[in-house]
Amino acid sequence: MKSILALLLMTMSGLSAYSQIKSEASLPKDPEVRVGKLPNGLTYYIRHNNYPKGYADFQIFHSIGAIQEEDNQDGLAHFLEHQAFKGLAHFPGKSMTSYMEKIGVKFGDNLNAATTTDYTRYMINQVPISRQGIIDTCLLVLSDWSSSITASPDDVDSERGVIKEEWRSRGGIGHRINQALAPYLFKDSKYARRSVIGEMKIIETFKHQELIDFYKKWYRPDLQAVAIVGDFDIDAMEAKVKAIFSKLPKAVNPAPKVAYPLPDNKELIYGTYSDKEASSSSISILFKHPQSKWEDRQLADVYTRGYKYAVITAMMNSRWEELSHKKDFAIKGLEYGFSSFVADRDVFSVSADIKPGVSNIMPAFDMMLAETERFKRYGFTQGELTLVKANFKRRLERSYLEKDKKTNGSFIESYMNNFLENTPMLSAEASFKLFNKVLDEITLEQANAMLKGLFTDENVIVTAVTSTDDAAGIPSRDLVVKKLAGMSALSVEKYKEKAVAKLEPKIAPKPGKVVGEKKIAFGATLWTLSNGAKVYVLPTTHKKDEVLMSVYNKGGHSVMNDKDYFSARLMTSALMTSGVGSLNSNELSNALSGKIVYVTPFLSELSETFDCSTTPSDYETMLKLVYMYFTEPRFDEEAFKVDMQKTKENLVSRKKNPFSALQDSVTYIRSNRHFRASNLILEPNDIDKVDFNRIKELYKESFGNPADFVFVLTGAIDLVKAKPLIEKYIGGLNGTHRKDQWRDVGKRNPKGPVTIDFKQKMETPKATTFIEYTTEAPYSFRRSMGMRLLQGIMDIRFNKLLRDERSGIYSTMTEASIVEQPVSKLQLIVSFETDPKLMDELTKVVHQELKRLSEEGIDATDLEKSREFMNKGRIQRLTSNNYWHYILFTYATNNGIDNDKDAEKILNEIDTAELKALIAEVIKPNNVVTVTMRPE
Repeated sequence: MKSILALLLMTMSGLSAYSQIKSEASLPKDPEVRVGKLPNGLTYYIRHNNYPKGYADFQIFHSIGAIQEEDNQDGLAHFLEHQAFKGLAHFPGKSMTSYMEKIGVKFGDNLNAATTTDYTRYMINQVPISRQGIIDTCLLVLSDWSSSITASPDDVDSERGVIKEEWRSRGGIGHRINQALAPYLFKDSKYARRSVIGEMKIIETFKHQELIDFYKKWYRPDLQAVAIVGDFDIDAMEAKVKAIFSKLPKAVNPAPKVAYPLPDNKELIYGTYSDKEASSSSISILFKHPQSKWEDRQLADVYTRGYKYAVITAMMNSRWEELSHKKDFAIKGLEYGFSSFVADRDVFSVSADIKPGVSNIMPAFDMMLAETERFKRYGFTQGELTLVKANFKRRLERSYLEKDKKTNGSFIESYMNNFLENTPMLSAEASFKLFNKVLDEITLEQANAMLKGLFTDENVIVTAVTSTDDAAGIPSRDLVVKKLAGMSALSVEKYKEKAVAKLEPKIAPKPGKVVGEKKIAFGATLWTLSNGAKVYVLPTTHKKDEVLMSVYNKGGHSVMNDKDYFSARLMTSALMTSGVGSLNSNELSNALSGKIVYVTPFLSELSETFDCSTTPSDYETMLKLVYMYFTEPRFDEEAFKVDMQKTKENLVSRKKNPFSALQDSVTYIRSNRHFRASNLILEPNDIDKVDFNRIKELYKESFGNPADFVFVLTGAIDLVKAKPLIEKYIGGLNGTHRKDQWRDVGKRNPKGPVTIDFKQKMETPKATTFIEYTTEAPYSFRRSMGMRLLQGIMDIRFNKLLRDERSGIYSTMTEASIVEQPVSKLQLIVSFETDPKLMDELTKVVHQELKRLSEEGIDATDLEKSREFMNKGRIQRLTSNNYWHYILFTYATNNGIDNDKDAEKILNEIDTAELKALIAEVIKPNNVVTVTMRPE
């Protein structure tokens, strides 16, 4: 291993020695990960990682899932996962969850699990490990998850309702489509009969012993692996793992783990499905391919095959992106992909999202076949390959530059894939060199040859999904067979390659000068430019390849009259579909190939902004693009019309989702049916009120005077190098200071109590409620921190009351916050889905509990759990550019407010009495809105 590592680190004649390794050679394992197998068969992965410092992730994988179930056990693998949080041998009842929350590991966030058809995974993530005993406790929990889940009869019975509510919450249109198409996608395979969530009749009636039998049969060391990554001594951790997990008994006469392959199909498999709630139609073509053999997956040429296919499908998708802006086609979206499927199969897929309407289905299918045949017949151009390779190379470079900022979870993901799929575990250096080598060596001829190999005459599946309104347009199986067979005879022209344009302003900026420099809080610098622009710059070392920038001015569409409101709302869409300067959107995208630059102008209710991010090497391009959006905005009316037509169709389709009725009701009621309630939503007829020419005028009014904008930059910034570029592009902007302000348009919550209760047609019957208490109140950072603490407490309380004690929900959505503008107000929100028969009871529980908290106060233990979680998040954010960018932005736009200075002190000072007073301020009978949707 050492000799291979030495080869990786050597260079010869400017070429990595790695390129000399034969493609059939096994890839070298990352030397930083320690892998072992105990005598009982359990595998372990251990790695030191100090990002974030002082934390670790603990996970256990079981290479069993729903596919191991018998037909009468459908859903038991997932049900068992739930039991892992109800009681363990060393942690009876909810004591494990309670302990974890006391150290800041929150259930549902850091403490969680997942079940699939093929594996089950348990996670204890972002654990602060500085305190004595925490590591041992986490390892003991993993050990209990391996072999000591108690699953008492009472716990099993109480969880049946929770599972049913999870099924209800996930049992929408997507679930029904998956269920309907499974017999076709997985024809003649056991995968066709496994949904993971299970059959509800079985969930309601299975006997306790059946679950125990499944557990004892399949949860065993030879099918398990633990992965622990974090800021610890690797030798000490390995010793602990061996001591604890060696005690697990080796399975005696273990049941063989049977593989369930997906059979070949010579004839086309064709499946269709129609549903009232389907928002659009789609057709997909899938070509099944055999996966590589287990023992070959460590080979370089085998491992990199998927990466090459990613390059190929990226070129295919890029071409559709170019085409999609030109005309309003029957196809809304066309996507190509290559990925793992199930069992022993990969799949190459072509999927078309189709506009609503019976008459659109066949034209869309024909276009889908024609565009696919164009690829198959003519392949790609050298220009397409060059552009995509440049993008892939830049992403590789960024990943390598940030190699010391990889999270614990990203390492564990690699180890899980190694355990379950035998994929290689490469070091950052080896991975960077390997995939760069792939990009350097792949030729146009090779890419085109691989592309053609994706299309097969056998192992083809076609599926079609429509709304019931469009079902008459679904083609027959015979017609689909005929269309596929006739692809080679289609008349398609070769793709014409476009020249790559350069991003350059028509008129070069006339640079200004920094005329004032001032050191401000937390190491930032304020530059005042000769044109009056204020630029706040905070260099950090948190990431080597990240620069964030926000550009801000007060105003927004609040200052515009009602007649212009909808035109203002769609201004961002007009800009992003049009490009900038002399470049249309496709030309702009190509001009940015090989760069990491994101610049989005945005008009919100109260401000005009640019949200930007880039890297040190692409920093000038970002500034240049911002300069051009200010001085050379482009408005392409044809592209905008295409985009608006798609938007209108999507808004019409949205109405087919029953949940949209609740969203609309909540939005309008919360603003007391104000005209501008649609700040969050749009109606289809709102699109007809948009005036394209007026958008151009409004943009000039909003963004045409850069002098009032504040520029905030954070990240890997070299002040010496950045200064002349800021002088050139920001200093080159012209404008006059007007001191713009936003306007309060008068939206207010209604005077309560307001109760809206309505019925809606839906295929999966469930009741959903939205409860909000609000009151106008003065803003302070301290009160903001208090409300965030209250949100954590509400999560704990309603998880206990509604899920644990009543088995009535799967999860709740809670929010406790203070809104500062345009009017300062406190707001508490609780929303959940449940069985319609339980809705009234659970709603009553919510109101009673909030009232109790306002009168009797907060439990001190709940407060400490919420505080611990917030403290942990605050500490972790201290090494994040996003956090410091928020702090600097707040400072720059709020008269020098420093929200970091006393954050820890305030968080630790807030006590139960202060929180009681805060919640009592908002929980009043006349402050509440309740909107409930029930099934007809």
